[in-house]
Amino acid sequence: MKKILLLIVLLIVFVYVYDRYNPFGHKIFSSKKDVAKNAEVAKEQKPLTAQDFFAIGNKKLKNKNFKGAISDFTKAIKLKPDFINAYTKRALAKDSIGDYSGAQKDYDYVILLHSDLNKEKNNENYKKMTQIILKGNEFLKEKKYHEALYEFKEAVDAYPQYAEGYIRRGDTNYLLKNYKEALADYNNAIRIASNIMLYLKRANTKYNLKQYKEAIEDYKIFLKENPTYVRAYYNLLGSYIFLEDFENALKAANQYKETSLQQNIKIDDYNTWMSILNKYTENETTRDLKKALIELKITK
Repeated sequence: MKKILLLIVLLIVFVYVYDRYNPFGHKIFSSKKDVAKNAEVAKEQKPLTAQDFFAIGNKKLKNKNFKGAISDFTKAIKLKPDFINAYTKRALAKDSIGDYSGAQKDYDYVILLHSDLNKEKNNENYKKMTQIILKGNEFLKEKKYHEALYEFKEAVDAYPQYAEGYIRRGDTNYLLKNYKEALADYNNAIRIASNIMLYLKRANTKYNLKQYKEAIEDYKIFLKENPTYVRAYYNLLGSYIFLEDFENALKAANQYKETSLQQNIKIDDYNTWMSILNKYTENETTRDLKKALIELKITK
């Protein structure tokens, strides 16, 4: 009898210790709390939605885990192909790791998705215009810019009520360094279908036209919604230096360094910007700005 009682006591002790301390999380007896906890775990194990992947990617983006963020935003897009915010954030992440062409493709797609004109997809004129643009895009892929420009001009002339023709013609003019023509196209596109990405395109165009004050205005509009976009800070830095506003240039330099993994500076820009700084008697601001430029990695 004593042996039986001893076995029972040992069994009870074993069950208690196993439930409390086993490393596998298995329970012989479950409390109400355990049942509730298990239900939560089961709930968490449900397939993740596009919004879930987007939220995870956003956290990784904030923590500068750019490659991880790109992976999660891509998963969100696969589940929801018209997920505008996922394309935008993925573009930011791609830009941060130096994948500029990939970022540009995402931004271009955002513009098309976000355009109010997409509501007219069943419109026959819109369909005809789209066909012309698709033909022009094929020329762009082959780097036949003049042929592409002709197609986009056809799209604009035939369907001036749509923004897409202006956008693509503006992009082609920009590639051909026809900056005045590109600026006119982006102005028309913004007038028809205002989109934040168009402000970036227009800012870059103004920068190349040396319209630095106007470029800064557009960069600020864009960065207000996309505060981690690296290249905008780079051109913002250049704009302020050309305007000899060194205090704001220093702020832009620090923002560029904070958001960029590459932290590159083109050798031509480095020489030009340093020559401007060297014209002035050195003070704390110019000294810190020079130091910030020197710390950047020089590239061709």
